[in-house]
Amino acid sequence: MTYHKMVELGCAGIPRIAGRAVIMTLIKDNGEIRDVSDVSEDVAFRPVSANNRIESIDVTRGIALFGILVVNSLLFALPLAVGPQYMPVVEADVAGAINLDFIAWAIVTGLFLGKFISLFSMLFGVGAAIQFDRSASAHRSFNLFFVRRMFVLLFIGVLHGLLFWYGDILAIYALLGIGFLVLCRLDNLPLLVMSVMFLFVGGSLGAGLTALDSLAPEMQEFDGDLPDTALGAIMASQGNLEDPNWIHGETRAYAEGPYLDLFVFRAITLIIVKISTLIGFGWHVFAMFCLGVAMFRSNFFGDGGQRLRMLAITIALPVGLLLQLGVVLIRSLRPEPNMLMQGLGAFMLDFGSAILAVGYAGLIVCLVRRGTLGKLAHVAACTGRMALTVYLLETVIMTTLFYFYGFGLFGKVDRILLLPISVGVWMLLAVFSTLWLARFRQGPMEAVWRRLSYGSAARRG
Repeated sequence: MTYHKMVELGCAGIPRIAGRAVIMTLIKDNGEIRDVSDVSEDVAFRPVSANNRIESIDVTRGIALFGILVVNSLLFALPLAVGPQYMPVVEADVAGAINLDFIAWAIVTGLFLGKFISLFSMLFGVGAAIQFDRSASAHRSFNLFFVRRMFVLLFIGVLHGLLFWYGDILAIYALLGIGFLVLCRLDNLPLLVMSVMFLFVGGSLGAGLTALDSLAPEMQEFDGDLPDTALGAIMASQGNLEDPNWIHGETRAYAEGPYLDLFVFRAITLIIVKISTLIGFGWHVFAMFCLGVAMFRSNFFGDGGQRLRMLAITIALPVGLLLQLGVVLIRSLRPEPNMLMQGLGAFMLDFGSAILAVGYAGLIVCLVRRGTLGKLAHVAACTGRMALTVYLLETVIMTTLFYFYGFGLFGKVDRILLLPISVGVWMLLAVFSTLWLARFRQGPMEAVWRRLSYGSAARRG
């Protein structure tokens, strides 16, 4: 199976080089701008209040959750081997008819796959930079707090992966987030250089693995003789996720049960996905962490970032779109392109996704700051403020729709229908987030995470 299928999917002080520029990071407060150097020692480890949040960051995070859901819907509804990366055969039963599943594949691949998880990862770096700068301005040690925060996130991610869905990204963020402590003292230039370097390493690794995968034999037809248990199907497939025994066993486990079979497939797939992600796509995620820190400290999301945002819109957005168009064209070729072309397509997907994510960020922030999004900005911001809760609820709703203990639609819904389903689920959660935050100051899972991370400061805050 291809590399990308597996993906779907500290310090007490501040950086000396950044100096006063970091301390003077500006945060919006009720329409005014205040200096974070005014943050008191006690406030440094309290959760950021609603009035002190930067709306454009929350809106961008909320929209990123929608894009992630669009891609993840294919993993919720279909076997992993025929998920986001699998291209439906371009043919129709009726001459001249449009293959809607192919159109859905092209839309997801070109505009969503890898883009919004890159954007979300970038915003993780932004959030960490905000917390780091607040602690630095108060002359408080950041290391212990951030390690504790990542440990809590790791615990939530492991539970999410084992009990609900193998595609959890929280555990990966927690593990890679620890490494962020090493980079938090760097100035913007080293961060940007390391971001490009990590993207190149991750893209090259993915391209190499994808090229090698092109030499594997084609997916075989299923002979109809499926072992009785999930473990039997996995053994018969010899651990090959593209083997018919695995695909049909996985489909039966998720669509029909019993729960033991579902758990076996989920647990084994979780292990495979996490190892491959850390080895491969982890480079990409960490690169976006670094890029997010640099963008925040360059005031990309603030009043002084208009020039950077325009560069993102006029350069990163069109370049990223062209690269993704190339990916769609390469993967649409029949007969399938040679090993070199498939490797090139994988590299373009990986690197182009990061570039397009920057373009998306610039476009969204500009629309928010100009007031173009209207009330949608508030709804998306509420969703972004409850990102952890919404991300977990996406899993709860989608697994209920597609797994046997709910509606059992796994493997029965066309790709094209997953797009409106994703829109509907996100809109439902957006409305829920807006109503919840009208009554409470933070989401339920955010309250749990912050209580365990901030300790007594969370209660005082």
